Amino acid sequence: MKDLTDFKPKRILACQLRQIGDVLLATPSLQLLKERYPEAELHLLTEKKCAPVLENNPHVDHVWEIDKKALKNPFKALAFYSKVGRSGYDLIVDFQQLPRCRWVILFSRAKVKLTMPPPWYNKPFYTHWGKTIYGYAAMCKASVIRPLGIEWNGERPKIWLSEAEKAWADKFIEQHGMQSERFVTIDPSHRRITRLWPARHFAGLIRLIREQHPDLKFFMLYGPGEKKRCRRRRSTGWRRKHRLRPYAHPTGNGSGSGQSSPAHRQLFRTTAFCRSRRHPITSYPWRNRLRMAISIR
Repeated sequence: MKDLTDFKPKRILACQLRQIGDVLLATPSLQLLKERYPEAELHLLTEKKCAPVLENNPHVDHVWEIDKKALKNPFKALAFYSKVGRSGYDLIVDFQQLPRCRWVILFSRAKVKLTMPPPWYNKPFYTHWGKTIYGYAAMCKASVIRPLGIEWNGERPKIWLSEAEKAWADKFIEQHGMQSERFVTIDPSHRRITRLWPARHFAGLIRLIREQHPDLKFFMLYGPGEKKRCRRRRSTGWRRKHRLRPYAHPTGNGSGSGQSSPAHRQLFRTTAFCRSRRHPITSYPWRNRLRMAISIR
């Protein structure tokens, strides 16, 4: 494979289709690409649901949104991937190697098609790959672009919020009687049953935290199709004993508190005020860990 340290692309496409958290974890790589090639256009291919994470991001010039409903017809899908692939890119960085990414790469005439070490059946799609550095996901993604002479130096994932979104979160916190760094957000659900904690475990974790920090409040989050599960967890007695606050649905379809629901971007701002202390017992669904990992702009 040809050395890429002197390569000067003018048009770059990064591919990170899903999920929302993974797109957010790719933002350090997007920042590093833009800093390495400030004159180049940087575009991103992602699913429509993930696109809001990139709003106002100064490092991304354009976002190609994959609308899965609109592209159910395979001919429409191929036409879309062909349009993206033939948009004049000379560098494509693929963080996932998903079939839809490969369709774009297949249609593209980019000189460099960069990815992580692919299995043998994916190698024909790419021109370059480097050694993956495993560990923190943002660091792992950034290792994909190391062949370009780019090194990850601890850059954090970032989301760029508007003043209106910041104001919404500030008002939301005030309305619910919460104080900065004196509440914890909890997401008690997961789409995979193997990664779903029983309600009693969350209740036990909250109890342990409350014993050391009795002034903390807890705020429950839920996603599409998870409202009933969220209510079941509230019925375990959390609210009375552990000051569990009303829950919110981050899709704008209504919340348990009867007020208009926040979008994901507004909830990012809200979680920025969470208690950031590390506790002995932690769980993957805890949204307050975002405070330790994400820079809110």
